[in-house]
Amino acid sequence: MIAYNNTSLHNERIQEQSTTAFENNFISKEELLAIKQKYPVQFYTPNIFIRIGLFILTLIILSFSFSLFSLLFMSSLENAWKGLMLFFALLTYAALEFMVQTKQHYKSGVDDALLWNFAGMLFGSISLILDAGALTNCVLAFLISLYCSIRFADRAMSAVAFLSLLAILFFLFTDHLGISKAIIPFVLMAASAAVYFLIKHLEKKVSLKNYEHCFSMISIVSLLSFYAAGNYYVVREVNNAMFHLTSDGSLPFGWMFWILTFLIPILYIARGIQKKDALFLRVGLLLIAAMVFTVRNYYHLIPHEVFMTIAGAILLILSYGLISYLKQPKFGFTYAELNKENKMEKLQIESLIIAETFGQQTKPTEETTKFGGGSFGGGGAGGEF
Repeated sequence: MIAYNNTSLHNERIQEQSTTAFENNFISKEELLAIKQKYPVQFYTPNIFIRIGLFILTLIILSFSFSLFSLLFMSSLENAWKGLMLFFALLTYAALEFMVQTKQHYKSGVDDALLWNFAGMLFGSISLILDAGALTNCVLAFLISLYCSIRFADRAMSAVAFLSLLAILFFLFTDHLGISKAIIPFVLMAASAAVYFLIKHLEKKVSLKNYEHCFSMISIVSLLSFYAAGNYYVVREVNNAMFHLTSDGSLPFGWMFWILTFLIPILYIARGIQKKDALFLRVGLLLIAAMVFTVRNYYHLIPHEVFMTIAGAILLILSYGLISYLKQPKFGFTYAELNKENKMEKLQIESLIIAETFGQQTKPTEETTKFGGGSFGGGGAGGEF
C-alpha cells in the first residue's frame, strides 16, 4: 500500500540504528560501513536545507504550470476553473507517483510539495464542485489526508486526518444529532483517548513499522486534543462563540473544566514519571504553561511582569534543585546524558593513550654526554677532562 520501496525503508531503519550504535561506540566505523554496504538505501534524500529549497522550487514550478493551464482556458475560465483544479490535482498526483516510484524521491522536498499540492487542489476542487458545508468539508479532508497518510506515510497528513476526525465528530454532534452541546467536550476527550490507545495497539504491529512516525505524531496530537477538549478557556470561548448556552457567558459545569485544566497536566507528568515515558513528560510540562495561561486569563492577581519574574525564579530554583538531585541517578532518572558509561570508557581510553604517549616521551634516552672521569685537579691542570 505504501508508495515507497519497502526494502529501502527497511534498510533505512537498519542504517539509522547502526548510525546510532556507531555514535554510541557500540560498533566501529568499519562495521558501520559494512552494514551500509549490505543494506543499501536507494532513496534520494537530501539534507534539510536542500529539501526546503526543492520544496519551494517545486511549489513555484507548480504555480507557474497551473497558471499556464489557466491561460489555455482563459475564454471559459469562469466555468471551467473548478474542473481545471481537479484535473491539475490528478496531474500532480501522477507526477508524485512518478517521482516516488521511478526517481526514488523520499523526503526530498519534491515529493512533499507534490503531495501537499495534490491534497490541497483535490480538496479545494471537490469542495467547490459540491458546494460543501462544514461537515462535508471535514469528511473530505479526513478521507484525503487519511489516504495520503497511508500511501505516503506523511506525519503531518496523519495529524490532519486525526484533527479532521475530531472536527467530524464536533459538527456531527452540534448540527445533526441533536444531542446536548454540553457533552461535546467529553465526546472529543473520549475520541482522543480512544485514538491514542488504538495507536498504541497499532505501534506493536511489525507490519506497520513504516508508519511509526505517523503514530508518534498522532499520539502527541491526541494527548494535546484530550487536554484542549477539557480546558476551561477553550471550552468557554468555543461555547460563547458558537452555542451561547448561557446568557451571561458563563460555562455550565465550569468547576468540572477547572478541575480538568489542573488535573490533566499533573496526570500526564505523573504517568511520564511512572512509566519513564518522555512523551508524557514533555507534553505534561508544555500543558503546565497552558494551565498557567488559563488561570492568568481569568484571574489577575498580580501584574504580568511581577508574575513572570516570580515564575522564572521558581523555574530556575526548581531546575537547579532537580539538576543537583539527579546528578546521581535516582529511581531510574538522571541528569547525566545517556551513554555516559561509553563516554567514561572513552575518557579512560583517552587517558590511557595520553599516559602511553607521555610514557614514551619520558623514556630515558641514551646518554650522549658523560661527566666525570676527568683527571685534572690538584695543583695543576691536565690535558684531559
